[in-house]
Amino acid sequence: MKDLIDKYLDGEMTVREQLTFEELLRKDTALRQEYLLRKAIDHALAEQDIMNLRDQLNEIMNVHSTKRLLRPVMLSVSAAILIILVVIGVKFLPPQQTEDGEQLFAHYYQRYPSFLNARSAADVSEQEQLTREAFGYFNHQEFKKAKKHFIELVQSDKNNHLAKFYLAVSCIELSDFFHAERYFEELINTSNHIFWEQSHWYLSLVYLKQEKYDDAKRILKTIVNEQFAYSPDAEEILKQMD
Repeated sequence: MKDLIDKYLDGEMTVREQLTFEELLRKDTALRQEYLLRKAIDHALAEQDIMNLRDQLNEIMNVHSTKRLLRPVMLSVSAAILIILVVIGVKFLPPQQTEDGEQLFAHYYQRYPSFLNARSAADVSEQEQLTREAFGYFNHQEFKKAKKHFIELVQSDKNNHLAKFYLAVSCIELSDFFHAERYFEELINTSNHIFWEQSHWYLSLVYLKQEKYDDAKRILKTIVNEQFAYSPDAEEILKQMD
């Protein structure tokens, strides 16, 4: 199980493997606890590495400042160090406590990876071909065309949770948050499908983007209480919203 957790945390799983592992997390309490512990440790180590690097860079800057080395080359070095510090602060450190939904959304949103590496194939059903085309557009970030195909799939089968989930993600990519919210709400109100936990997470982000903070908190608290795979991130957001 340790290897599985490492593979999941390192982002080395296929989407199918990721979904299977997340289902295991949901059912196996011991595995979930070990995963949460490992993620907390990795997060703490990453923060310590960043702080160590910041300390080293600050020390270098202090040395240059004390010696008053004002030559152009040394000034360039100092400027470069300052840029590095700014980049580190922006990219790696969590946002400061805030109720700015835009900032929280931008920090935590990542497009969910494609479920299918679409290839055209002979002797497949019309539905299968439409699915392949939809994911082909999704993979090439042609989200308007992907959305159109996923809508067709959902209209022909309202229980096609795969298509509805990626339809909702496509809506996010198109900044159509109104419809993304609607589709994710439908998904979380229908359990027993493989995208149930993911739908909670993305719905909370959509609420944040639209500054619906009470709704976002409600979903985030569910994620934490149910100890979904996204619970560490949900907990961080809740702390920043307090």
